[in-house]
Amino acid sequence: MSQTPLTYSVSQTPKIRIRRLLKRYLVLDATRWVAFNISSMFIILYLLDTLESTEAGILFAVSYVVLTLIDYPTGVLGDIIGFQKVLILAYGLHALSFILLIVSDSFIPLLIYSGVSALASSQESGALESWFDNKYRVLAETSDPDREYYKSFQAKRSILLHALMGGSFIAGGLIAYYFSRKILFAISLVLILFVAFFIFSLMKDGIETTDDFTIRKYFTQFLGGIDFLFSEKGIALFFIGSTIIWAANNSIWINFLLFKIYEGYSGGSDNTTAFFRAVIFASGVIWQLIIVRYISRFKNVKLWIFVTTSFSNPIFFGLIYWYYLTFPPTSYDIMLVIGLFLVFQLPSIWEPLEGTLRSRVSLDLVPDERRNAIYSLLPSVTNLIGIGGALAGGIILKMFGFAETILLTTVISLIGAIIAGIGLKSLPRLSDDKKSEIS
Repeated sequence: MSQTPLTYSVSQTPKIRIRRLLKRYLVLDATRWVAFNISSMFIILYLLDTLESTEAGILFAVSYVVLTLIDYPTGVLGDIIGFQKVLILAYGLHALSFILLIVSDSFIPLLIYSGVSALASSQESGALESWFDNKYRVLAETSDPDREYYKSFQAKRSILLHALMGGSFIAGGLIAYYFSRKILFAISLVLILFVAFFIFSLMKDGIETTDDFTIRKYFTQFLGGIDFLFSEKGIALFFIGSTIIWAANNSIWINFLLFKIYEGYSGGSDNTTAFFRAVIFASGVIWQLIIVRYISRFKNVKLWIFVTTSFSNPIFFGLIYWYYLTFPPTSYDIMLVIGLFLVFQLPSIWEPLEGTLRSRVSLDLVPDERRNAIYSLLPSVTNLIGIGGALAGGIILKMFGFAETILLTTVISLIGAIIAGIGLKSLPRLSDDKKSEIS
């Protein structure tokens, strides 16, 4: 049974401060979750419907180039000047990118949109999570030394966000179907402006001035993040293996495959596609309600990260490859939809648990003074790998076909899972993971 929030023996002032921190974080996280997820699927479908697959591959690759070049440097900057300033700039750029998306319908304008969107994402990457983790560690150092409440909170937060995601998919599908995708993008723009307002009013960095900013300090911080990544064999292999998995997901699976699978099996219209995706995420919420009840029992954290990563990524992609070859979506069939729904239960069950346990490891493994740098460095490495993934995905999709592109995703994800597993075996022991070595 998960623990009741804030039952630790702490003074009333820390209790109040922790509650305020959690509320602010949830408001910020939930609002941005809705702002992007209400339209994310239809942005990809819009790009794939508007452009050829090779053009889409170039567009995605350019996005990853920008992210690779900018993500880590801006993450380091966040550790120095404060997360709030970096996020306000990021959401200003997000707003501009949606304006460009609304007015664009050809390759060059959409390429510009992609670059601005990538620049915004690089600014945002890891900043809110770093702000929360840093503040939580300070406030709960004595009240939650084994991070049991932290794991419980992250599991419950995942339930909330997945519930919001399911509702966002349905709302977005109805808006796109009955009005237009461009109207939906405009609604996302308005929600993004709300997020910017919440960032301005709710976030406090604890960094009140930039008077101590120097080029020397910046590059010390810059090199410090890279030094941490390669400080130990286990850390390097775990994080690099993870970035390979994330790259397979982001650059190939999400960009070229996932939404086309939803669309193909659900009949092809925006509202049925969104509804099918929402049903899958609703099932994820049910699984998470079960997981959060037993989250404190997962003591062997590193072993469970490997297990959950394997089931929610390479094993899942392999099953999708088999299912697509065996039951192709040549026409709408409710039995095929049900079968695909059952296959999608693998990530619905394992992915939320993986994310919760991974956050638990990162909380103690990454030093506070390097947190935003590391949380931005990892997406940078992911995007660097994703450049090749996006180009390869577009080419293989055009030359060989959809099923072969799924197979490519499976192979890359499997390689990442093996490397991450080797790294997990070598990671330092955790306070709540006394027998965490993978045996």
